[in-house]
Amino acid sequence: MKKIVRFRNMLYAGVLPAYFLIFAVCGVFGADIDFSLIDGQSVARCRIVYKDLSFEANVVLDAGQSGSVFLHENTGKMLEFASGDTLSMEFAGGAVLSNLKTTPMGLEFLEDLTKDFASELNEIPAVAMLGIDAFSGHTFTIDQARGKISLSNDPLTLEPQEPNVFAFNFERGRYGLVLNLKGPDGFDIKAGISTRRRETLIDTIAAELASDLDNNLGDISLGGITINDYTPLRATELSGGNPDMPDIILGNVFFESFAFSVDPVNDIIHFRQKIKTARSFPEQAFFDAVRDEDPDAIEEFINDSGRDNFYYQEAAASLAQMRLSQEPFDKSAWLRAVEHTVKAAQIERKSQVLINHCQSLRNSGKDPELVLVRQLLEQAKEWADDDINSRAPFEIQAQLGLAALELGEITQARRHMLSAVFGLPKEPRFNLWMGMVYEKMDKNLRAWSRYIISAMADDPPPEATPALDRLNNNIEFRKEFGMRDARELLEGHIPDFHPENRAQQRPAITTLEFFNSVDNPDCGAIALAVDGIGEYFSDYNVQVVKYHLSRPTGDPMETRISVTRADYYGVKTTPALFIDGKRVDLRGFKGMMPQDVFNGLLEGIENQDPAKRELMTNTTRKDGQIEVEFQPLVEGLEYQSAVLLVEGDVMSAGASGLWMYRNVVRHGIQSLFDEEKVTYTIPDVEALWEDIDTTIGQIEEKYSTSFITRPWYVDPDRCRIVVLIQEKESKRIVLSFEKAFEE
Repeated sequence: MKKIVRFRNMLYAGVLPAYFLIFAVCGVFGADIDFSLIDGQSVARCRIVYKDLSFEANVVLDAGQSGSVFLHENTGKMLEFASGDTLSMEFAGGAVLSNLKTTPMGLEFLEDLTKDFASELNEIPAVAMLGIDAFSGHTFTIDQARGKISLSNDPLTLEPQEPNVFAFNFERGRYGLVLNLKGPDGFDIKAGISTRRRETLIDTIAAELASDLDNNLGDISLGGITINDYTPLRATELSGGNPDMPDIILGNVFFESFAFSVDPVNDIIHFRQKIKTARSFPEQAFFDAVRDEDPDAIEEFINDSGRDNFYYQEAAASLAQMRLSQEPFDKSAWLRAVEHTVKAAQIERKSQVLINHCQSLRNSGKDPELVLVRQLLEQAKEWADDDINSRAPFEIQAQLGLAALELGEITQARRHMLSAVFGLPKEPRFNLWMGMVYEKMDKNLRAWSRYIISAMADDPPPEATPALDRLNNNIEFRKEFGMRDARELLEGHIPDFHPENRAQQRPAITTLEFFNSVDNPDCGAIALAVDGIGEYFSDYNVQVVKYHLSRPTGDPMETRISVTRADYYGVKTTPALFIDGKRVDLRGFKGMMPQDVFNGLLEGIENQDPAKRELMTNTTRKDGQIEVEFQPLVEGLEYQSAVLLVEGDVMSAGASGLWMYRNVVRHGIQSLFDEEKVTYTIPDVEALWEDIDTTIGQIEEKYSTSFITRPWYVDPDRCRIVVLIQEKESKRIVLSFEKAFEE
């Protein structure tokens, strides 16, 4: 007995439904596989059986592709599909394919097929693709006219007895079966087969070799079959320099004229001719026009072929793109192309088609007054209520708002944007544009709140984080809004960790020094846990400082003192942690959650013996300088010191997205001499801003990069000065304490 699960769209969501039915599975091989062409692809419905589960699904057939079954990776995760497992498929025509070797992988085309042709698929998702090895050991015949794949155990021969049957040996290439064709001058052409695509593709280099001086493609033959008579050929980049790729891939239009049988045991293929006369293909004119980048020829094809042609929609879109890029810009010609794209679209997509054209036109800069943009957006309102996702009415308002913003019509822009954000409050683009409106109105706090929503979305616009960074570096704005405010607003929305309790007794340690890098994901959890240790011992003056390093890649918060301290300790890469000058082995913490790292660090700290007091210190502050004098209480020991400027919170982007970095070292000095006094000149804030900005530019140049955020602003209200005194030989920190940045 098998369990049946009706997954529908849940196959992509990675969620198992909570109900099961009972079904008895037949285990007989034979009969047929019924299939149909959907968007030019061969699609069959079946029941997939895996362990004690079975469910209805659509699968795409690609009879020339190497491999057995390729399963959508999300479906594999949902089924908890294990490496080396197999599954079976039971088809509507009665055939059963058992013990199929299956490979989960990313197959986005299955998602697109399921989304765009849901009704044709009866709302049953396409979740897998079958290759030639799914039929291993059995001869199979694909007859597109009948919509059937017949399975048998009869071998094929190179001397078929039936008339109108062409027999060939095939080779097995990396990507599937390979046939040997001949070009116009007899040169060799390698061809593959795909029942997953409609058209026949030819590599651009092969097409050039097979064409005459007028760019007319010559005859390409497979034995006694002239390929050009039975399919148009579309030139495209197939090989990309890969010698394993075929020069031609025969698609389903070719197989309208030929049923074909494959014997995978003897590597023989038969083509049975079903249409005996050469055919005409008007789409060849479209393929040639695209190859020649000839918009006039594309428009002629559209006018001649009409809306019933399979390529009408694609041709209209190509024409609109070409007309927009033409110089000089012909407004009338472009509008004619736009009209064709609207005619080609289903009613529920017409508004979005026009909205997309508006975006392209605005980005091109060819409608500087945005007259056409506004005209098309008003036209899009006609079908907005029919929009498939009900987004079009708000998208139109947002686009009208953006146009008004670009023209300096701020009041009108605000009205349109508010309408858009009211309808789709979490849409990242709308929040970005709303923020831009507020920034123009000098309402920077409102702008910041919109930018942060946009920047923290799952798919943020590329402009969102730089816009946020622009306000974070706005001196006047930061006087009224600091990173402490930002942290409170973002609580629960950014990565953070806080221990539940606080220490009840003084620890044996004084200082944690962590070497961090924004683009190293291995640093994140450990950095949060280190901050947690500082909070846990917050009543006992335990110092947490973090040095940012461009190791392994560029980090905009790297400073000279960070590099100096890394060299002092011999740190080659991040993450690295030193507690009182002694390095902590972090290898066991990789991949752990912050709470687990915290527990591990805390256990090591609590097992240490308390240190004895070795120094007496005296700190004075005068004329912008801090002077620390220290007197050893233990004879024979020598000491060194470091003075660090530490900022409480800095917002920046990195490998883990937008992050609030705590306890960041922004400036400092280190004395490597065994003097018993150190003097630190507190930097002028504006000079420090300029110095950090210059350093960021140098790091960008060194690593040939451009940082999304440039956090040069240092908030004096969130800074403190930390003094570290270390035993010279062992580098053990014997004393650390902090002083206010400003008196």
